[in-house]
Amino acid sequence: MNIDVPKNNDSGILHRLFELAHKRGIKIYSDFDLGENIFGLCVNFDGIKRIGLSSRLSLHAAIYVLSHELGHCQLHAAKVNYALYHKRDNYYDSIEQQADRFAAKLIKVLSRSKSPNEY
Repeated sequence: MNIDVPKNNDSGILHRLFELAHKRGIKIYSDFDLGENIFGLCVNFDGIKRIGLSSRLSLHAAIYVLSHELGHCQLHAAKVNYALYHKRDNYYDSIEQQADRFAAKLIKVLSRSKSPNEY
């Protein structure tokens, strides 16, 4: 899915994403080497949601990946069947498409908002 990330206020949007995660009790870890084809991940460990972000992301890409992973945290963190997910079938496609749609809506809202209190 191609998502339009506004380029004129990227650092402000990324900052608001970090604030949103913090308000939701989601811990974010950046600067990870997640491998060549993994840009982010969301895990729920001991009841604490965590997002890992690849160290190879540009600012623009980090906005999309963090928004996408926040979608997983919001929609799937307690529900994902990891055995089915790793088969890369319809289950995988459905979960990834849901997180993409969540990211697109979140980025759209944050690009219009003036304050973190608006979301």
